[in-house]
Amino acid sequence: DTAAIYGNEVGVGRALAASGIPREELFVTTKLWNADQGYDATLAAFDASLAKLGLDHVDLYLIHWPTPAHDLYPESWRALEKLAA
Repeated sequence: DTAAIYGNEVGVGRALAASGIPREELFVTTKLWNADQGYDATLAAFDASLAKLGLDHVDLYLIHWPTPAHDLYPESWRALEKLAA
């Protein structure tokens, strides 16, 4: 379990690479942070997370906190639908 806000994606990615565990035996989750919500920002944050993790995909990508007051989570959700397609 990682998240952009935790600042642990690079470290987890290095640990996964060093572990020798086959990727298909891992389930990797990371999360979209509040400042990265919105359609384009979500897509960019996802790509950044993949790069930090050193992976070509994650198994679960979550909206860390929908922050309804900013009303960007529907656009973030739309981006998640695109990523899942």
